[in-house]
Amino acid sequence: MRSKIVVFLTRLRDVFARRRLDADLAEEIETHLALLTDEYVRRGMSEPEARARARAQFGSISAVRDRHWEARGFVHLDAWSRDARIAARMLRRTPGFTAAAVVALGLAIGVSTTVFAVVNATRLRGLPVEEPERIVRIHYPRDDAGRDSGVSFRDFEDFSLASGLEGIAAFRKTSFTLSGDERAAEQFPGLYISSSGFSLLGVPAAEGRYLTAADDRPGAVPVVVLGSQVWRSRYEGDPGVIGRTLRVNGVDATVVGVMPEGFAFDFYADLWQPLAQMPGLDRNRRDARELELVGKLGTGVSVDQARASLQSLANESLVPDVKPFTGTLTGDPMLSFSMLSALFVLVVACANVSGLLFARGFHRQREIAFRVALGATRWQIARQLLIESALLALFAGLSGLALSALGLRGFAAAIEGITRPYWIHFTMDVRVVLYLATVSAFSILLFGLAPALHLAVRKAPAHGGIRRFDFALTVVELGVTLVLMTSAGLMMRSFLAIYEADLAVDTSEMTTMGLTLPAPRYETDEERFQLLERLHRALDSVDVIASSTLSSTVPFANAASRALALEARPLPEDSPPTVAFLTVGPRYFETLGIGLREGRAFTSRDGGPGYTTAIVNDAFVSRYLPGGEPLGERIRLTDPRSGEETPWLTLVGVAPTLRHRRFQPEPTVYLPFRYAPSGSLRLIVRGSSGSADAVVPAVRREVRRLDPELALHAIMTGDELRSQSRWPYRVIGGMLLTFAVIALVIAAVGIYAVTAHAVTKRYQELGIRRALGATDRDLTWLVALPVSTQLASGLVLGGLGTLAAGRLLSSFLVDTSSNDALTFGVVATLLAIAAALSCAIPARRAMRIEPGRALRYE
Repeated sequence: MRSKIVVFLTRLRDVFARRRLDADLAEEIETHLALLTDEYVRRGMSEPEARARARAQFGSISAVRDRHWEARGFVHLDAWSRDARIAARMLRRTPGFTAAAVVALGLAIGVSTTVFAVVNATRLRGLPVEEPERIVRIHYPRDDAGRDSGVSFRDFEDFSLASGLEGIAAFRKTSFTLSGDERAAEQFPGLYISSSGFSLLGVPAAEGRYLTAADDRPGAVPVVVLGSQVWRSRYEGDPGVIGRTLRVNGVDATVVGVMPEGFAFDFYADLWQPLAQMPGLDRNRRDARELELVGKLGTGVSVDQARASLQSLANESLVPDVKPFTGTLTGDPMLSFSMLSALFVLVVACANVSGLLFARGFHRQREIAFRVALGATRWQIARQLLIESALLALFAGLSGLALSALGLRGFAAAIEGITRPYWIHFTMDVRVVLYLATVSAFSILLFGLAPALHLAVRKAPAHGGIRRFDFALTVVELGVTLVLMTSAGLMMRSFLAIYEADLAVDTSEMTTMGLTLPAPRYETDEERFQLLERLHRALDSVDVIASSTLSSTVPFANAASRALALEARPLPEDSPPTVAFLTVGPRYFETLGIGLREGRAFTSRDGGPGYTTAIVNDAFVSRYLPGGEPLGERIRLTDPRSGEETPWLTLVGVAPTLRHRRFQPEPTVYLPFRYAPSGSLRLIVRGSSGSADAVVPAVRREVRRLDPELALHAIMTGDELRSQSRWPYRVIGGMLLTFAVIALVIAAVGIYAVTAHAVTKRYQELGIRRALGATDRDLTWLVALPVSTQLASGLVLGGLGTLAAGRLLSSFLVDTSSNDALTFGVVATLLAIAAALSCAIPARRAMRIEPGRALRYE
């Protein structure tokens, strides 16, 4: 083994010393010839005769040189280098073909790499910590709303005993209000996190220290760790903040550390406090699943082994699961569908280039025949053709690299301002470049192998086989293009449906802002309700505010879900349906600028004793109370996580269907805010005409007057809120539309190339038909008939693919069927028009054929 390595290294060294070794060999040959020449001169020959005799005795210098390099193992390198030079010359001789192939492949590779770069950033790259592959998330199975269920503090204590984990930490997202100094109160996102969290992640503090076990115990002195952004923006990066006492949610806390730049675990947190300081933790029940868990796998422990270890500790019907941290938090199915669509575009491009290579090969049959006659083997011809394909893939890969860099920059710009996890950065790293290189290399097999083998192995033209292969490739192109275009059409229709539904809310002059009431100071429902009542009265007296209300969430955002029970008719108890659920204040619908369909809005009494009421939307009525009178019906809601039930609620109104989910409108129940006043709420304020800029200062002033330690956060206009909520459809739909357009263009070029090639092969036949009296219509039909057959077959294949794609998209479609006949019909018509235009030029060429010239054509 060692001797083989030495030989390989020696040969590798000789590659880089090729010129020196060539010079040494030439000098050695010349010396040998000189010695032979001298010998023949001594025997009485003249100098010219002696040299000629020496050359004849020595033999072919080229053969000696070839044997020399063959002995050194470089004969294949020479052959491949020579084939590469020939391939480059052949591609230069056909610039039109080369440009078409490189553009088609470059677009497809660029699109595929762009989507992979997004997948890499969101799912593969992992947290910016040491050994990110060992960081996992522990959670219970998803609920009916498709969300991961949290865990309780009791679960956390049990799971800490798992043998497969090196460490485990619990945390809960919250908001922290900083005050207690000369600056105005500000609110920041943060976490209550167990002290094991920072050591588990292995990220040291930039200043001071992070949380320790001594901080995370009942009765410990409250402490806080600041994020770098808070430290720089609020405290100008002053190291003296360490040890300073601040007011955090109305409670004094000592700053013990500052985390480094770029650290914001888990998503975008700016502050961290020990889990022991979380209000109500000591009263946390096992079924109160408010926490999230993160763990670190033990050395050599797999995810499956850790999962089995945790499941052995489970003491309820719920079984915990373990998944890579970033993969579970950002696993959007739409991204998977986009990746699949990008690969479809690549398949279309490869099929297109393969068809072009077959068409080009028809014109190279004489060249190949000559090369075979001169002694070239079939393998040498196949190798030559594959090297040409490799050069095409190389040029396409370089083009795709540039296009993907631009595409990734465009994607990042499209979601600018959208809140995303701190570790997601859309960059072209080594993994992305390796993916591009792999796709480029694999594409050679997809588009180059079949034409190369066909042309190299066949000893005589096989037009029938080529025609069948061209036919199949074109059908695949058309089918895949139809799937992509239909998927893009369904997404566009869904976006239009969302756009139309969102118009029900008048977002002009509307502003939303978050307000979190610190639990230690506003612990009871009555305390929170009284503060909010005072705030309502204060805002009513402000001139620049036309109307104000509050809600547990804003329109267009994700509302909570509750299991539904109807008094009028039973629903399955083992798997009850879930509905969107939110609490709203008086004048909620008035502030949004919409009117109720039936009944009345909430008043200040609703939610109090004797007024257990609710309002539902049109979607709720049509699904659960069809054909009846909804007002007066009674319903009950149950929290699927905690099992907590509401009393029976009487319906007093029906509202238009608004979107309270990220993707689509759905049955929704509105409860009066007084019934369950949350400590985390959203203010919705509509300003007087032309006073939008004065609304936020006015609200902030009134909030500070009521409580100086309260702060507004997440301030957005209604237009910004609506625009941000649509970004998945706008961006993903735009990507699918781009893929569809690229696939359509590539397919159209492929149809044109195949049809033009068919006209060239049938030139004499068409000329004879013209001489026998064929009209322009007859010749056009001869050219268009194969395309029509391919189009029909492609529509059938694409129809089947569309059914499968529709199932993948069904959960994202809004007021649009996954089998929408109108979308399919429009897309099929567009594809037919593109096919007709693609064969128009070849058909026109066929009509201009002159019989006499065609008979002489070769």
